Amino acid sequence: ELNPKTLTSGLDDYPRLEDDDELRELHFDSAAGVFADFGNHSEAVKLEWVTLFPLLMKLLNADAPELPKMLEIIRSEEHLWTPYGLRSLGRSSSMYLQRNTEHDAPYWRGPIWININYLALRALHHYAQSGGSAAPTAREIYTELRSNLMRNIMQQYYATGYLWEQYDDST
Repeated sequence: ELNPKTLTSGLDDYPRLEDDDELRELHFDSAAGVFADFGNHSEAVKLEWVTLFPLLMKLLNADAPELPKMLEIIRSEEHLWTPYGLRSLGRSSSMYLQRNTEHDAPYWRGPIWININYLALRALHHYAQSGGSAAPTAREIYTELRSNLMRNIMQQYYATGYLWEQYDDST
């Protein structure tokens, strides 16, 4: 049963791993070609931030075979990409924008969170500078994501007078 306070991303119970091999052994779904969050708290395989953690935390080397697929997921509008930043959960997830409980909004189930987008930008910049085969794609995505985020943050600031920790994924 889903614990109503469990983050759909599995951040609260994501295993603390010792090395890359353990990461791949526990979380790489070879059929889907992605890192995935498996467990009783989640659907079988979801494409979300946990899928990207090895990239976000710069755990993969510049020529890791998983890197191109992860970049593809970042840039896919079917998954996390929006013109405003990366959403926290893909629209295809059954948990997308679903409330945690009656009085607890779906904070990590769709909105754009600046902290994770920062990690994405930092990682994309890293892989763009790495000289690996995915560097040109990482550079292109970095440039576009940075522009999207800055435009969104500034538009919202001019409209509200505030900087926010999260932003709507459709406005």
